[in-house]
Amino acid sequence: MRFGLPEVTRAKTLKAKGFPWRPRVGDWYISHTGHCELVRSLDQAQRLKGNGSVFLPTWDDCRHWLSLYDWGDPELDDDHRGSVRVHVTHSDGRVLRAVGASDLDCLYRIILLVLMTT
Repeated sequence: MRFGLPEVTRAKTLKAKGFPWRPRVGDWYISHTGHCELVRSLDQAQRLKGNGSVFLPTWDDCRHWLSLYDWGDPELDDDHRGSVRVHVTHSDGRVLRAVGASDLDCLYRIILLVLMTT
């Protein structure tokens, strides 16, 4: 999985705003040295709990979290200008949209919007 500066920057903001992370094998995170790393064992996951590392949520992590707040599955919108656009629809009909560098960047932006309004 590729994570660039937009995703890492936004993931740090998600952490600061309280986005939850229970480390699991297979999760991506930013280590204290600033490198993107993969959780490779249960022991490592246990050591990461509460150590301040920054979680890099996947599409599935984002989709699951949004569903907890009654937001539907994210949908990619066509864009012919080179940027990525994503929207999600709430069960009450509200729609949130984001434009970003990648689908994950958009999802992180949408989650931040939800966090700021709940």
